[in-house]
Amino acid sequence: MPLGMMVDGDRLHVAACGRTGERLSLVLFDRKTGNTKEIPFPKEGIVGRVQAMQLSGDKLLEPGRFACLLKSGKKEIVDPFARRTIGDERWGHFHPKALIPTDGTATEKSEAWKKDRPLLRPWNEMLLYYMHVRGFTMHKSSKVSAPGTFEGAVEKLPYLKELGINTAEFMPVYDFNEVMPEKKARTTTEAEAAGKKGHIGRRINYWGFTRGNYFTPKNSYSADGNGPESFQKLVLAFHEAGIEVIADFYFEPDMSDEFILQVLRFWTINYHVDGFRILGVAIPSEEILTDPYLSSVKIILEHVPQEIERIAASCEALTASTDDRHSYLRQDKVPNLAVLNDPFLYDIRRYLKSDSDMLRAFQGHLMEHPQRYTVINFLSSYAGFTLNDMVSYDGKHNEANGENNTDGTDYNYSWNCGAEGATRRKPILRLRSRQIKNALVMLLLSQGVPEITAGDEFLHTRHGNNNPYCQDNSVNWLNWEHLEKNREAFDFMKSLIAFRKEHPVFRSAEAKRHTDFRNYGWPDVSFHGEQAWAPRYEDYFRHIGVLYSGSYEIRPDGTPDRDFYLAFNMYWQSKQLAVPKAPVGKQWKEVLATGEPEKSAKKDPEDGSFITVPPRSVRILVTEDVKPSKKQVKKNGKSGKKE
Repeated sequence: MPLGMMVDGDRLHVAACGRTGERLSLVLFDRKTGNTKEIPFPKEGIVGRVQAMQLSGDKLLEPGRFACLLKSGKKEIVDPFARRTIGDERWGHFHPKALIPTDGTATEKSEAWKKDRPLLRPWNEMLLYYMHVRGFTMHKSSKVSAPGTFEGAVEKLPYLKELGINTAEFMPVYDFNEVMPEKKARTTTEAEAAGKKGHIGRRINYWGFTRGNYFTPKNSYSADGNGPESFQKLVLAFHEAGIEVIADFYFEPDMSDEFILQVLRFWTINYHVDGFRILGVAIPSEEILTDPYLSSVKIILEHVPQEIERIAASCEALTASTDDRHSYLRQDKVPNLAVLNDPFLYDIRRYLKSDSDMLRAFQGHLMEHPQRYTVINFLSSYAGFTLNDMVSYDGKHNEANGENNTDGTDYNYSWNCGAEGATRRKPILRLRSRQIKNALVMLLLSQGVPEITAGDEFLHTRHGNNNPYCQDNSVNWLNWEHLEKNREAFDFMKSLIAFRKEHPVFRSAEAKRHTDFRNYGWPDVSFHGEQAWAPRYEDYFRHIGVLYSGSYEIRPDGTPDRDFYLAFNMYWQSKQLAVPKAPVGKQWKEVLATGEPEKSAKKDPEDGSFITVPPRSVRILVTEDVKPSKKQVKKNGKSGKKE
């Protein structure tokens, strides 16, 4: 018999696992009459550490009437396999009991839901948006009808579609206990004055990276307290909008491999999630990545598994001949594995703030495309500085966490551009704006999968707090008034996302080879310095040109992509970079520049042989057809010839 509760006709099967020699009982709560009944597991139902029994009765399976807890001595625990809980519908008040199932399912199954399936979007087409259900819409400025809920996130779908992202990753949405187990309140601000205005008087585990009731979505994230139903509706709405849903799960070391697999399979089958980010110190990576139920589900891990070669060898990749929806899977890699690229954050931030000897690292991350797995590139996350704070603070400011600013990393690789925190000084604000644009170009035009943290698109700030795990307030809640205030930043990110989608040279399905292996005239990618084809990497060089040959990539309409030249200069003075001559009948044209040219800088020559890149800025050129001069047009008009 499987562990947990299962309905079979008019009978309820209950099985639980206890410690050796431990006797368990089931406590039933009649929600209609208020009566409580304790039923010990019979001796004949004990096999090893598993204890089981069968219950029956006309009232027992009446929908929503009975809840239960498992009891060992005086200790009461929730059935770890519960698919629906009650008593935890209100955020900050966590007293869950398992609801007795009536039909073996947790949610309604509409016709639309029966037809819904994971979207199976290829990794190289993904644009990840990392968000917290509560923080995304909890601020009053969100103007949604159900702030801080699954429903609130659904109301923001038009916004997400406008931004252009196509995959939403949610911090834990399973039923975790957000109330920290401490007897004495310590800031945020002393746990809101230890109970003032109805506050619980304890600090909150805002992030949710802890154990919980893993088989049920969080009820306090539901507008009506029904987490399973609300989350199902969210997944359906996001899928209908063309947006994948990825869920974060944290597992503690004492959890068995089989239990972890059961959880992931359950959410795959019952909630149609497109993937998981899995956190913990003892994750059974090989078992997860080779599990047949999870073979087409995206798996994001914090580190590359040690057994990566063996896992790759054992993965049976599907091909287009069996199902073209799986055509992105390849035999020579673990097809559903991506790894968080922490070094990308550290190295790109260091290059951005002009640290020495970072040019090779920057170039490597821009092209990074491992053979065996996919990388997720990011410049901010739930911990650490936001994109805005990265250019506004040199050091962390975590005093509000109540740990005397000793928590959180001291290695942020940030630069405040001349003033710590908020400032009105226009030169500093202009520099910060330029640095953010530079960072977005590096992130969104890198070959790995880019991940954006919610709020970065309109410059959300945590005021220098780089470890806001307990901040259930405006530190973590997005202030939507900043969207209009910082519309320029939003529009810039939106345009870059569209730019990446339009041009496959920036999101190749295969790693660049750096050679002209198809004889198109240029390598698929090449690098340039102050002389064409001759980049320099001495530790004092901070500028480089990157040329992408569009002939190696085909756009959805069947035509080759265009050629692009990206000029990066993170030096504090203007620098010149050589530009290879455009193909016959083509010329270079600028399509993006993050900085303004200096008055003393040399102008670009008419022949386009080099360009001047302003301090700490990026310029992007694209080839276009040469337009005939006015003289040619006049001449052709008189002769009747066509150019």
